[in-house]
Amino acid sequence: MTLTILVLVVLVALAGAFVMLTRRDAAAVPAARNDGLGDEEEGIVSEPVPVNGTAHVAEPDRITWTRQFDPHSGPLDDAARLRLIEDLGMLRASWCVPLLEQACREETDPAHREAAQRALASCGGQPR
Repeated sequence: MTLTILVLVVLVALAGAFVMLTRRDAAAVPAARNDGLGDEEEGIVSEPVPVNGTAHVAEPDRITWTRQFDPHSGPLDDAARLRLIEDLGMLRASWCVPLLEQACREETDPAHREAAQRALASCGGQPR
């Protein structure tokens, strides 16, 4: 009987230690980012980055497709808009199609426009 209780106590202690270690390891893992370095994971979408003072920003009245996410936010810089286009393409959702169509029309940078067309194709849409 004593041996059974001892074994049970050891097993409970090991289970508790295992749970604590797995929670600590999960909290220590940094959030995955899609920063364009090839470490993308399917389905992980990065947040648009606010504009800092030195980044190039398109004319605020010219680029309006990004305002559909947060109408009160300021304009996004080139890198943030490109990331957002790529993220929408990764989602492959039907609600992304109108946004990407608008991005195809409004973006003036050829790289942004090509990315929007690729993303639109992955969502099943056609550029207008």
